[in-house]
Amino acid sequence: MVGKQLHILSGDNPDVVRRIADELQLQDAQGNLRPEQKYAAIQQMQKNGARVVMIGDGMNDGPGLSIADVSVAMGQGAPITQARSDVLLLSNRLLDFAYAVRMCTRALRLIKQNLAWAVLYNIVAIPAAVAGVIAPWHAAMGMSLSSLIVVLNSLRLLIGQDRNE
Repeated sequence: MVGKQLHILSGDNPDVVRRIADELQLQDAQGNLRPEQKYAAIQQMQKNGARVVMIGDGMNDGPGLSIADVSVAMGQGAPITQARSDVLLLSNRLLDFAYAVRMCTRALRLIKQNLAWAVLYNIVAIPAAVAGVIAPWHAAMGMSLSSLIVVLNSLRLLIGQDRNE
């Protein structure tokens, strides 16, 4: 993910963690960590100004998930992990989290576009109708058209979407 620092803080075997980190070309990967060590690492990142997103699936991830800025649990993870998380992935695929981030980014962009369109319309059409430049029924039709544009723009989230984009 562009502009993000990725770390692995795991309770698993350090050799396995290092192999996965090497495969992903990650510099910071630690294994054999206890829950309090993960907690302390997250606290340190936050003290350094980072916004931390933690993804976990085990009971030992609970304390870290509770202080992360955004906590994500895997679909088949421990119930305590799911209960402490802001987001629950229904699958156990990390790629689904990347997909969710892309969709949220696109959704935020569309929300901003829709708000800009609605504000622009209201700044122009309502004063024009009040001043008598356009008939009130023109403004009402324009409001309906404006709503239709917002809905159609929002549908762009669904049209042509592919999980592997």
